[in-house]
Amino acid sequence: MVSGAFYLLACAAASHASPPRPNPFGRPDRVSPGVFSQPALCPPELQFSCFGMGNAAEKGYAARLNEADADPADRLAAARALWRGRSRRHASDVLKFVAGPPPGGAIYRAFQREVEASLQPRAVLRELQEGDYLWGTWLAFLRPHADLVPALLAGLKGGPKSPPRPIPETMLALGNSGDPRALNPAPFETGSFRSGLSE
Repeated sequence: MVSGAFYLLACAAASHASPPRPNPFGRPDRVSPGVFSQPALCPPELQFSCFGMGNAAEKGYAARLNEADADPADRLAAARALWRGRSRRHASDVLKFVAGPPPGGAIYRAFQREVEASLQPRAVLRELQEGDYLWGTWLAFLRPHADLVPALLAGLKGGPKSPPRPIPETMLALGNSGDPRALNPAPFETGSFRSGLSE
């Protein structure tokens, strides 16, 4: 009888215990670079209607990152996945995590250096000119710098071999720059850009 009662108590306790939660989205280093950097996955600052697209993996990583009582290693893994996937929606959450109380460890310190390096003007400029333009404009919005303004203005103009870049993303980054050059109407007077708006 004692063993039977003990078995029932053990089963009851097991049914109420919180099972371990494995990461359902895989390891951060297996997240495809830029998988979350898509026009449809725009951040709230660029969403002009109530309609929006979602991504289950992005939401899952963000939920884990913002769970204050989660294991620090799990939060770090989620932050790395979001940054590797270039999640504009949650890039600011990653920056808050990196700037917050450090969990420590070599992986965290390496990730901290990676984030800071990707926010440097030269790195952002590479994204704007020859990399992921959506990600570049978002980094320019999060970390404005005077050296990025010419590239953003050039994105508005376009050229013979390069059409104008996405306007809302570019304008948001320019507006947050606070740079007087962002108010220069010259980019809007070029033939290619003017014809793109009026015709």
